[in-house]
Amino acid sequence: MKSGKSSLLVALVRHDVLPRRSHVMTTVATRVVLGGHSKPVLRIDRRTLDRISEQLSFSAETEDLSRWPDLARFCHRVRQGGIEVRAGIHGAEAVRRQLLELNELARLGGQAVDWLPEIRLPSDTDCPLVLIDTPGAAPHDAVVAEHLTQAHGCVVVLDYTQLGSTAEAVFAERVQPFLDRLDRVWIVVNRIDQRRDLTDRDRAGTAEAARALFGRDDPEVFETSASLAMAADPRARARSGVELLSGALSLAEGSS
Repeated sequence: MKSGKSSLLVALVRHDVLPRRSHVMTTVATRVVLGGHSKPVLRIDRRTLDRISEQLSFSAETEDLSRWPDLARFCHRVRQGGIEVRAGIHGAEAVRRQLLELNELARLGGQAVDWLPEIRLPSDTDCPLVLIDTPGAAPHDAVVAEHLTQAHGCVVVLDYTQLGSTAEAVFAERVQPFLDRLDRVWIVVNRIDQRRDLTDRDRAGTAEAARALFGRDDPEVFETSASLAMAADPRARARSGVELLSGALSLAEGSS
């Protein structure tokens, strides 16, 4: 299920470092640390590099991928030795490109990975803030589940166009056990720019539907549009709802 988590996170931190596509992109959870660096840096520790090397070797022997052209092209590059994973990558574009390859590698392997890349970003926050960009089925991923058990709070991102759908209900059921353990939960309904007319859910109806999914009355519900937030026109960002969410999460404004 695609709700635009990565796009929303990019809009929040104002650094275009996470790969995004029209279909589901995130298959590898990514740790994002705000503060302590002058420019975006992707860090991968030695253990992670070793595990990725094993995955590359396995992926080079993958079967026919004709049904997935993008993966077929990526697999060809793997077989030709055209994929290089380094411990330190600097700059937003290079970080995004490397993360794209890591996500493709995980898709190619067709199984959960036990490595977690880390991005460090510039920020004006007084102390580092750590965010985890997760795949949609995060609770079934042991690595992500471990981080959720250590988290102080969770931002749950829903798709406005899917509110009330079976997919959203299944997702809510999956994450509910983790939310029950946390002190803070924020519910974000993304893609609110898809609200077209008076027959669609208004703000109050959206909040009610979102809270009902989790059977909770307490979480704050934010309406956002990542696409508006990343538009060139600053007036679009002002309408995106991202600034309100940013304030609630105490994210300091930065520059790309």
